[in-house]
Amino acid sequence: MQDGCIRVLTEVRYIPQVKRNLISLGLLERKGCVFSSAGGKMVVSKNSKIVMQAERIASLYYLLAEVQVSEGLELWLKRLGHPAERSIRELVKSGVMKGQLEVEHLRCEECMLGKSKKLTYSKGKHTLAKPLD
Repeated sequence: MQDGCIRVLTEVRYIPQVKRNLISLGLLERKGCVFSSAGGKMVVSKNSKIVMQAERIASLYYLLAEVQVSEGLELWLKRLGHPAERSIRELVKSGVMKGQLEVEHLRCEECMLGKSKKLTYSKGKHTLAKPLD
């Protein structure tokens, strides 16, 4: 941001073909943000603290900030729904994904839980003395 702070937006949709990044004011409002605009400037605040500022050019407001996109393997794992290690290796080898492929990056907790098998329950013994016991 202009003030040197880094703001991380969550619950965003990444679409590489879209040339501009769009911010949903409705989503920010649900997260407790308040907006005010006048004279071609928009201020987004939360708990009386300014978190973002934007400037209107034509009919769109442009955020006064620099966008930084993270391209780590952990992010790709989340985007692709935690695919198998072999699939990740093929994407890195083909050049679709950039980064060093290290096995520890592919061992995230979500992957481990999603690919684990549950133990079956043993059959219980139910002996009833009388009906509705």
